[in-house]
Amino acid sequence: MSDNQLFPFERNRYYAGKMLTSADFTAEQDYFNNKRKFLNQILFGSGIICGMSVFNLDDLSVMIESGAAIDGYGREIVMDKAAVRKLSAIEGFENLKSDRASLCVRYREEPVHLVYALNKSTQEYESNRISEGYELFLVDTAAVESVYEMEQEFLAKSVLAAGDSYTAELSVPVTVCRGRGVNLFLKIANRKDSTASFHLKCRIQTPELLNSEGNHDLLIDTGHITLSGGEEKYFTYPLQVQESAHDDINIVIEPDSFQAFEGDKRIEPENSVPIKINAASVLPEELITREVGKLSLEMQSLAGVREYIRLADIQLERTGGNYLIDSVEESVKTYLQAPSQAEKRREYERYFCVDTAFFRTAGNPDIWGKEQDGRTEPSCGPMIATGTVEIPLGDKMRKGDVRYSGEIMHGLGKGNVFVKVGFEYMKEDNTMGKPCKSVIYGNPELFKEKSPISKVETAVKILNEKGSFVVAAKLLKDTGFFILTLRWTAIKADSGDNSDRIGIYTGKSISPQKTTVVLGTKESFYFNVRFNNMEPCSVTYELTEPGSGEITLDGVYTAPAREGVYEIRIFCTDMPILCTYAYAVVKKKIENN
Repeated sequence: MSDNQLFPFERNRYYAGKMLTSADFTAEQDYFNNKRKFLNQILFGSGIICGMSVFNLDDLSVMIESGAAIDGYGREIVMDKAAVRKLSAIEGFENLKSDRASLCVRYREEPVHLVYALNKSTQEYESNRISEGYELFLVDTAAVESVYEMEQEFLAKSVLAAGDSYTAELSVPVTVCRGRGVNLFLKIANRKDSTASFHLKCRIQTPELLNSEGNHDLLIDTGHITLSGGEEKYFTYPLQVQESAHDDINIVIEPDSFQAFEGDKRIEPENSVPIKINAASVLPEELITREVGKLSLEMQSLAGVREYIRLADIQLERTGGNYLIDSVEESVKTYLQAPSQAEKRREYERYFCVDTAFFRTAGNPDIWGKEQDGRTEPSCGPMIATGTVEIPLGDKMRKGDVRYSGEIMHGLGKGNVFVKVGFEYMKEDNTMGKPCKSVIYGNPELFKEKSPISKVETAVKILNEKGSFVVAAKLLKDTGFFILTLRWTAIKADSGDNSDRIGIYTGKSISPQKTTVVLGTKESFYFNVRFNNMEPCSVTYELTEPGSGEITLDGVYTAPAREGVYEIRIFCTDMPILCTYAYAVVKKKIENN
């Protein structure tokens, strides 16, 4: 097995009169080989570049197509022509203990071309070349070594259930993008070679996230599934992040909805704590690029790698000492995205582009609004959009210099739109004991702020016919380099006649979808809101008496440690007159022995 540590790099230094030995020439080869392996690891990773498809030719044999791959050590594995093998003739077949095997390929070097070499002490033969090839082998799928990966902050994970063999784990990005889609993944895995079935059913409450029907919840029902040892199955749940989502979002399992069975055995929920994620006004591409680039060289060198590439999983049927190939599954492959394939990928990706406006409207047009001029707008009332823009101000800038942002699409369409920008910054809050985000609209000096934002004047140019705007920033004083972060808010007024606002609240109301809920101590529940004769809007939650638990900005209530009946007031943030109440009946649950 090769060493995963390829750096630091040292290359030969030549000088007049230097005596060269075989060690020097070996060092020369090692330098260039290690540089190439290093670039393979950093730029491409590990996986198949092209080809290497696996087919069962008959009940006993498989064919592996020609192709190329890179293993975990950055070495190239090249199969220059197709290989046909009887399964029983592949290395590792005799050691298989189960009916499910993984076919793998690994890099192999072999000394070739023997030549007569004259040594000072003796005469002997040496190999004049090293052939770089490959070898195929089989291993039990359940015994495939797991690769240790450095813990990343990109995903929030929660184990919903863990039985004797099966585990159910929910995962979602820690940071989601406002106004964008996001997928929740449920992974069901069989960690042992068990034939028992598994069934999970529960309801997940998703404040600030909407399903395709415009509701704040998901019904998870896996049905009865049976997985082989080491096999995994994924369920995908697409959601839409609301534009008005709070910075902090909780995902909660609805109490008393959880049902999980391994065979006939009931499994208790593993974790009732809400999954906590964040919402940000950033594009998914920017978020992913930032998170992937955080991994340092030290962290990457500590991560585990495989010296082989997994090509396929093969299901066998055994009768005595004989075997038959039942099926070949290639979904376990990992493919690399080679730059030479970029054009072909773009051509194929055209067939999978989906307009998010269709996702919104198709699910529930009454909630998302009506289709007008090719875009989705609320049917009445003002439209509001918000986001951030960063303008770098360099060291060479002086008083009076002006910098401009790029053209920003506010998403409210063409026409008259009002846009206001404010200075967004982080500052330590002594009362909360942590840094807090603040936005100042207007003159920052009125708040006696000492940061560079007091040295900048801003203006906004609205491009009405393009549905966009540009922000300009002018230095009022000389300052060093810093990045100016601005929070923009765009408002488009209702085009109708708004002169008569009498009776604006007539017929409008909000109500909790579940008025009363029974919870155990420290259990959590999301109080979803139903909007009657009005468009969905931002709502605020508050507890009416101290000591009655906790409630987050997005409406996730956590019961206190003592029993009782507790009241939660819910009202429209911009129209406090529209309010409603919900109640939590908290009881200590009795454990069944």
